[in-house]
Amino acid sequence: MSIDPTLSKVYSVQTPDDCVNAYRDWANGYEDDVVGRFGYVAPRVEL
Repeated sequence: MSIDPTLSKVYSVQTPDDCVNAYRDWANGYEDDVVGRFGYVAPRVEL
């Protein structure tokens, strides 16, 4: 079993900036990586 790269990054943070960057990386790919696996696509709103 391989270690999830996101979890690896989260558990290796040493500074507050590391934590923020780990969160940003996770948030940037959340829809594609996690939600997308289940076929859900969030609605897009055009303003």
